[in-house]
Amino acid sequence: MEKIKKYLNFFLKPSLFFTKYNIFIIVLFLISFSFIISIIDRHLRFGIKMDYSFSNTPPHLIIDPIKEYENSIHKDIKVEVLNGCGEKGIAKSFSDYLINQHVDVVRSENTPGNNFDYKNTQLILRTEDFQDIATIASLLEINPKDSTKVIVETDLNLLTDVTLIIGKDFKNIIPVQNFILSQP
Repeated sequence: MEKIKKYLNFFLKPSLFFTKYNIFIIVLFLISFSFIISIIDRHLRFGIKMDYSFSNTPPHLIIDPIKEYENSIHKDIKVEVLNGCGEKGIAKSFSDYLINQHVDVVRSENTPGNNFDYKNTQLILRTEDFQDIATIASLLEINPKDSTKVIVETDLNLLTDVTLIIGKDFKNIIPVQNFILSQP
């Protein structure tokens, strides 16, 4: 009987193992363990969804944008685009169109002094290479012989070949308007 009392006293007497802090730690461990098991179970059952899509396009028809740019005849033309009409975001739209055509747009902003009085869109040649302005004029479908829209003001101090000043007639430039409408 004495032995039984010793064993009962051992289990009924508060020991270090059953203090309230240790019980709290054990409960936290069980909760953490159940969360970990839940996460592992979810990933084993459902996994991580991966979308694998392969192109049916033959390799010789896939366009490499870097090679396309390097082979472009427009890549060496440096253009600055200036908003001369006051329409918000129009310089960016024109710049995006020219970049899409592989033209090097070096600057895009408002005209100096925020002069928004330009009625006509103008192309100004800043170098002596007439082919540059003819190329940009053809991209914008502007007649390069129209002296009201194509101007020669050579300034070799500028770091551009052509300056494009967007006038209030920008809605008449069909290639850019089509490009703007095709954007999401």
